[in-house]
Amino acid sequence: LALGITYTFIITMTLLVALRYIIDRRKPAVHVTSKEKTVSMTLVMNRVARILLRHEKKVFLATILICLVMGTAVSQLKSGFSMNQFIPQENPALQLFTQIGEDFPFSSQDQEYILLEGNVASVQTLQGLRSTHEKMNDDLYVARRSDGSTKTESIFLLLQQAVANNHSLVMLFNVDETTGIPRTDDDVDAMYDYLFTSAEYEMQVSGLLHKDGNEYTATILRIYVDLGSASDDMTQQFEQLKKEINDDLSDYGDNTAIVTGTLLITLSILKNMTESQILSTGICFVLAAIMLSLIYRNPVLGLIAMIPVSISIIWVLGSMYFIGYTLNILTITVTSITIGVGIDYACYITERFRYVADQTGDVTKAVTETISRTGSAVLIAALSSMFGFGVLAFAPIPPEQQFGIITAITLVYSFITSILVLPLVLARWANWRKKRKGYIIRPGPPKQLDGILTDSEYRGEQ
Repeated sequence: LALGITYTFIITMTLLVALRYIIDRRKPAVHVTSKEKTVSMTLVMNRVARILLRHEKKVFLATILICLVMGTAVSQLKSGFSMNQFIPQENPALQLFTQIGEDFPFSSQDQEYILLEGNVASVQTLQGLRSTHEKMNDDLYVARRSDGSTKTESIFLLLQQAVANNHSLVMLFNVDETTGIPRTDDDVDAMYDYLFTSAEYEMQVSGLLHKDGNEYTATILRIYVDLGSASDDMTQQFEQLKKEINDDLSDYGDNTAIVTGTLLITLSILKNMTESQILSTGICFVLAAIMLSLIYRNPVLGLIAMIPVSISIIWVLGSMYFIGYTLNILTITVTSITIGVGIDYACYITERFRYVADQTGDVTKAVTETISRTGSAVLIAALSSMFGFGVLAFAPIPPEQQFGIITAITLVYSFITSILVLPLVLARWANWRKKRKGYIIRPGPPKQLDGILTDSEYRGEQ
């Protein structure tokens, strides 16, 4: 995006200017009267300006009330990310997959893992696994079999299964019938060797144990997860699942225990995505405020220009909650886009207001001139951008549809706050500055505008 904007700026300031010069240089100069210059859009925006000036306090009050409502909604906005979101819901493959999941329980469940690394051929490892299985009995999100037992797999459960099928293994490998665990580490190692070479258990044990040479260096405890009865807050579900599994960990001797899996990786993505977006939005906001303060040589004016962006961010996030959208990998970028787009409109409005107020010393005229003339141009820019992003509403991928709709809403809010709120704030600031210092932007007698200055006159005044 940054590169695209840079290239567009360069082309606009070079190629576009050259083309306009070539096209227009041979046209005869035509004097255009003010009546001929006036267009319907300018008249409409002029009336809007006058209405705003008459109802200034009501506009401020309405803006504050909307911010309070939207701000409350933002606190309830949820995060969510799933690869299924990127598949069109009417896709036959997705519909079939969903039907299989409904007709055949556990067929499409997510799996999480506890990975143990080290010397896993030990009594302590098996005792730790046994304890973990017992702790999982009260977990909310661990799937259940028809008999109510947790749907999990581990080498400990496989040993119990082997002993139940062949009771002679109890004597052969010195198994404690109370715990189902061999009594010594050598017995554990020997039983692992038996299972690894057994045609009956070879496939199962290879999915649970890792053998490096003659040593067993890792094992996993596989956990099937059922989120079907959980709440709609995906992040809260994943956080609870992570807490439950970590609470289930036991003493595995010298082995290192690591909890991982698809859902927990998704949780990590969501947290990193949210944290990075908050950080990048904050940095973007601060840098934009500093840049405007330096350009306008006035920190207060720079912060005032950031007001439309700040309001738009609150409004668009609140709108996402009311529409029913979540913060996913695409929609979470809306805050940065709001700053990138909204700051443009604010700059146009602020620059025009500053210029007219500086030249005339008339704050009311500065507001009406800014809204009626620059406001018309901002409206055209906003509409073209809205339709450009709005086309994404017809995209086949749901997150792209949401992204297009939310971005279009962002542009609406950026336009509204830049046209309806910013000029009034600038007027308040200008009146205060005029009373306190005797001038608005710079000292010196104001010059009444008799029309639009030529380029050379404008550069001279600046």
